[in-house]
Amino acid sequence: MNKWILYIVYSLASLAFIWGLDKINHNTKESAAVFVQDKFKHLKENVISASSSLDNVIVIEKIDKSKIYALSDWGINDIQEVFNQSFIVNNTGWYWIIKNNNLHYVVKIKYLYPVNNEYLKDHYATCLDIPDDYKLEYDKNARDIKIQNDVLPIKIVYFPKYKNECLVHLNAILFILWCLIVYVFLLRRKFLVLPELVGLIIVLIVRFLFYKWMPLPLLVDSMLFDVKIYAVPNFLFFQYLGDIVLNVLLFMVFSCNVFKKKNKVYNVIVTLIGLCLLWL
Repeated sequence: MNKWILYIVYSLASLAFIWGLDKINHNTKESAAVFVQDKFKHLKENVISASSSLDNVIVIEKIDKSKIYALSDWGINDIQEVFNQSFIVNNTGWYWIIKNNNLHYVVKIKYLYPVNNEYLKDHYATCLDIPDDYKLEYDKNARDIKIQNDVLPIKIVYFPKYKNECLVHLNAILFILWCLIVYVFLLRRKFLVLPELVGLIIVLIVRFLFYKWMPLPLLVDSMLFDVKIYAVPNFLFFQYLGDIVLNVLLFMVFSCNVFKKKNKVYNVIVTLIGLCLLWL
């Protein structure tokens, strides 16, 4: 009895871990702001500490008219703008002016194209290293992004639902493995009389309860349970791609244990029942 309690506790703890991992992976406005701030902070450190010239960066030490030719390609025709502003937005892109002692670094952080098409789309500069899933908007009154004493006029208007998409798929895989491990555990319980069949029924009941009362985002947002990839709404345990994967694994373990018995009639009957249950 004590072992049963331990197994139940371990199973619930495993589910809680999967659920907690999903919750931690969820993005919020605050976590998105921290992520973007870190990218800007890292960019500033790299620009200032660089020993050689970087792409998308123009260094100005003083009002040097020779720099105006390089800046004109970025739509900056008055070099005085660099000294009077900390952020410039024009029809070619966004430019962040980083000031360090007597040096002014003009950093292009976003490309803007007059016409967007299949080949040219507005995007962030590689040096900033922000995915295009993050939608930033220029706003003079914004207070989302703070770099030391500077407040950038950038507002976060959209951010991905998850910090890491790979963790979403990992959580779905962990749930599939959890169901499989629970079934393997039940197979070892001889007092269930027909452990292969009874264990399978218990796992299916747990899956049904999980789908009905615990619709965690870790399932619906994973490609394994995405209706856009595969969906059959008329089935109970055969709706998604993840269900197919889990059912195949369960049936492999189920059939291996069934055919260890010498009674062929029993093997055929139980196998057909198992197939019918997994095909619900």
